[in-house]
Amino acid sequence: MKQCLIVVAVLCIVTDVYAQEEIRKERKNYIGNHVSFGKSDFFYSSVGGATLRSYSGENYFRIGFDYARRSDYIEFCTGLSATFNNMGLSSYSWSAGGGRSSTSSETFFIFSIPAHLKIYILKYIFLDGGVNINYHPSMGYTWGVAPGMGTGLSYTTWSGLCFSIAFNMQWNILSLFGADGASMDDRLIQKGVNIGVGYRF
Repeated sequence: MKQCLIVVAVLCIVTDVYAQEEIRKERKNYIGNHVSFGKSDFFYSSVGGATLRSYSGENYFRIGFDYARRSDYIEFCTGLSATFNNMGLSSYSWSAGGGRSSTSSETFFIFSIPAHLKIYILKYIFLDGGVNINYHPSMGYTWGVAPGMGTGLSYTTWSGLCFSIAFNMQWNILSLFGADGASMDDRLIQKGVNIGVGYRF
């Protein structure tokens, strides 16, 4: 009985792996949505008048729309996304009567257009890498770029419904043109999980 169950399980796995390849060959286009969340690594300080402000990264949440076009084992991906970065803000003001400190939180928004490539390995596993063009009009920044990479799993049903989960890292270079005294060294690093749901056709 055990041997019979093992044979059935192996046949199911082999059939499903073959099915994944056939589905992707027939359905070369993908549209879907994703959410990402994780930790942010960032520090920036500025002095304005008699006030020192220091920003530190805490966490982020991203939501986006995705489009992909597949050719053999490679998929070109683009879309639109909005990222909400939670920042801790520490302020210190000084005057003749003494100093005063306060802490609060702010949200740093990033709007992105990605250009990524996914390379599929063993039908389910993929490697992801590319760059985002970012727009973030706050904290003295405007335009930036964000190279990133990741790895994950993708599964597509016979109906074309596709699910994916990936672990990724992104380096946001915040000042592409060095605007408003900002530096190319100003980076926001994000590490987290990406969950996607979409449809292949």
